[in-house]
Amino acid sequence: MGKILLFTLLFTSSISYSQKAVPDFSVTDIYGHTHKLYTDYLNKGKNVYINFFSVGCQSCQDLSPIVDTVYRYFGCNFGNIIFLGIDGNSYNNEVWNFTQNFSMTFPAVSGNDGGGNNVFTSYNINYFPYDMLIDNNGKIIYDIPDAYNINNAVNLEDSLIKYNSELQQRTCSGNKFLFYSLISENDSVVGNINETDKTVLLTMPDGTNLTQIRAFFVAETNSVVKVNGTEQINGETTNDFSQGAVVYDITSEDGNSEKWTVSASTSSIKSFLQKNIEIYPTLVSDVFFMDFSKLKISDARLDIFNIEGKIVKTLELNNSTSQINIADFSEGIYFLKIKVNKTAVFKKIIKQ
Repeated sequence: MGKILLFTLLFTSSISYSQKAVPDFSVTDIYGHTHKLYTDYLNKGKNVYINFFSVGCQSCQDLSPIVDTVYRYFGCNFGNIIFLGIDGNSYNNEVWNFTQNFSMTFPAVSGNDGGGNNVFTSYNINYFPYDMLIDNNGKIIYDIPDAYNINNAVNLEDSLIKYNSELQQRTCSGNKFLFYSLISENDSVVGNINETDKTVLLTMPDGTNLTQIRAFFVAETNSVVKVNGTEQINGETTNDFSQGAVVYDITSEDGNSEKWTVSASTSSIKSFLQKNIEIYPTLVSDVFFMDFSKLKISDARLDIFNIEGKIVKTLELNNSTSQINIADFSEGIYFLKIKVNKTAVFKKIIKQ
């Protein structure tokens, strides 16, 4: 009886949008990519499937690999349907762990860092898991108040096609980087990905040894990444960037291959900032301080990355000396990207 009541409430929460277009939203996934519902997808004729979830929800954990199978069935977001996972009330690092443990390879958005909480509110989502299919007119043409009853992916595939006969099975044909960063002994830098030119540009801090640098990356689903014929193991394989560029071969699930050029260099421009931005203490229990008062500026942007290269906290700092609280972080190494004007420097702290 409890489940029947729950399903009824779920259905009621979205029925108000059955006759009008759904609210627009802009969210940022855990890989740093922005997704604008109308601009990026609906206005371009795409359908959007949203999987509302929470990292601690058992049913969400059970449903995630099923939805992921359907995501691959329809072409890994290269067809006319886009899959998005939107979390409520978690942070990027928590959603990252969820995606790794429960086979969510489609884009995932955290509630606290990526804007998922705002979508939960605007769509009146009070329970999870809750899934819906939005057509390119912005109408909910299929929602799933009984997600708990989905026992296999075939039923979900058939249901989506039933409500939109234009949806077709296709191969996952992507061969690009979703996320790319380099990590040396002392610092981590997130790459600037240019999908048009198929390049990734990184500027490491002055003095970085470019001969042995590890790369953390996420490529399209089921892609194989190689350098000079050697398959790259994420976070383990080291490459020599002393010549400034390494060519990656990314082969997609359908066998298509594309070459990406990853360039890394050092910049002495960063040295001044590196010396004049102070972080203390570097062994942190709950809070640490960032002081850039010597630079005679009043604001900076701070991104904190975990060891997997995922952003776990972002702050706009309007005071030259700021206190940053990381009491809720797990123990381990974290990298700080501090951007002043158009220049960024990197520091490292250890959460105890």
